[in-house]
Amino acid sequence: MNKAQRDKIVDDLLLRYPRGKTRKLTKANYEIDSNYDYDRSVYVSTVICGATSECWGWSKEMLFDLGLHSQNAAEKYLKKRFYEDAVTNRGGYGSKRATLTRKTRRLWGRIDSSIRAIKQEGAAGVYRISAAGYGGGGLGHIATSSKDKAENIAAVMFAHVLTEGNRRYGGNGVTAELISRANIEKAVAKNASFFKKIEDNIESQQTRIKDIEESIVKEQLKLAAMMSLQDQLIEASTSED
Repeated sequence: MNKAQRDKIVDDLLLRYPRGKTRKLTKANYEIDSNYDYDRSVYVSTVICGATSECWGWSKEMLFDLGLHSQNAAEKYLKKRFYEDAVTNRGGYGSKRATLTRKTRRLWGRIDSSIRAIKQEGAAGVYRISAAGYGGGGLGHIATSSKDKAENIAAVMFAHVLTEGNRRYGGNGVTAELISRANIEKAVAKNASFFKKIEDNIESQQTRIKDIEESIVKEQLKLAAMMSLQDQLIEASTSED
């Protein structure tokens, strides 16, 4: 999906009554739901999809392909596109914070369920591989046809680095999250930055090891000098006797 296509879909989703891919949906295709908003302490009327307006007239795959897979990502996109030069911090004079927040809530509220559904179902595309469990850490990206296949491939390839802690809660010790339905070039590009991060971590660890080794040598020399001094003291004490 290119930028123009993404902007077009987002513009439609930001409408109170999105017209969908066919541009034929109207107010009559939607329903109104009233819920209490505890944050604002008011009842809010919300437009929701009806039987003829599923996914706001688009497909869940197209909504996933927007690449806005978190509320934070949606807000960053909207800020850059509409308010890049505007004040958006809370309480700032002339701030667009409230407007940005409203747009973010509307956009994210309309794509969240589709994104979760696609990630749960899986599809051909690029998967982010991570070790399972608390603090498991990322292992890279794989381009394959399904979530199960991504996890099985990763479990074999990274078997030597996985721990019992990673396998503690069942499964094969890895998790796979679909991040793009793009092709293998996308995985290669993602891995390039991932490799750089690992290389930087290795360099940092090597520097720490060098510093520790130098510190150990200094402490050993200090200990040797102190022991030598103590021997001299003992020898002097013996001589006096």
